Amino acid sequence: MSRFITSLFVFGLAMQAVSAFAMVERRIERTFDVPLGAELRVNTVSGLVNVIAVPFAKTIEVSVIQTAPVDTEAQMDKRLRAIVLDMKQDGGVVSIKAKSRWPIIPFWVTSPPVTLTYVIKVPPRCDVTVTTSDANIEIGELRGRMTLNNEKGNIFTAAIDGPVTAKTRGGSIAITAATGPISAHTALGEITVGRSGSSALLVTKGGYIELQRASGAVTVKSNGSGAAVGFVTPIQFPATISTSGGDVALSLDSDSNANLDLKASVFGEITLKGPLPFKVTGGSVGSSSLKGMVNQGGSPITVDASGGSIEVQGFAPILDPIKTTAATTH
Repeated sequence: MSRFITSLFVFGLAMQAVSAFAMVERRIERTFDVPLGAELRVNTVSGLVNVIAVPFAKTIEVSVIQTAPVDTEAQMDKRLRAIVLDMKQDGGVVSIKAKSRWPIIPFWVTSPPVTLTYVIKVPPRCDVTVTTSDANIEIGELRGRMTLNNEKGNIFTAAIDGPVTAKTRGGSIAITAATGPISAHTALGEITVGRSGSSALLVTKGGYIELQRASGAVTVKSNGSGAAVGFVTPIQFPATISTSGGDVALSLDSDSNANLDLKASVFGEITLKGPLPFKVTGGSVGSSSLKGMVNQGGSPITVDASGGSIEVQGFAPILDPIKTTAATTH
């Protein structure tokens, strides 16, 4: 008898475990015919927004996956009644909005009641605006204007042919590349940009900033962390980098022309590494301040690293294999 009771007890625990991990899923799909130069606007409460470009597409296809950790369809229906989901089209603009039905949510009510995952397929040329309370945003390779905002969650974009504006309070921002101006602000997370074809304004209050290849004007502001910026030759625009509580790393092609005005912490130092023709005009290498010219001088690069040190890394130019081959054959 005791063995039988033990078996029932174990079975009961197993059933509780299954119930605890039960999940009900619903899916909504809509397709909108759109003209050239369409626009997508998403305003949602939580989950994931994933926008994917489809070559030669003339539609915007929306798939909304709704999930909740409930046991029955009736429980799922109850949770879905707490969310108002609206999808509509006005000319070339497709709008998707999900919000709570009630302005005030009692503390004992699960919020959000369901997790919303958006998989949205758009034409290769499409302006995108996403605003969320608590959701990750992922944007594929697109041509158009990207405006991305969330309170919590990360923001990622592939290479964008156009401008990118990204703001988050509680997440990180990663932008593979953009041909237009980049504006990225975060309160707590890191900012990483691969390539900027135009100006870049990168601001964080508590995360590391990395801009790997800058081709336009650069403004970097970091409070409580450091930064790293690499420059593409020729350097034609000014750069202003201001940090507190972290080190700053710069990398320049040895063929670059620039004027450097560098200030480290009182307890920090400025170092030069690698092949970089440099003429000192103020301060000294190894101290906390340094001014000088890279080659013949040019666009100003100003760094104020309060609470950290500064390292300037020079590297040999990357040879163009096509030009090199042509030169050796003549």
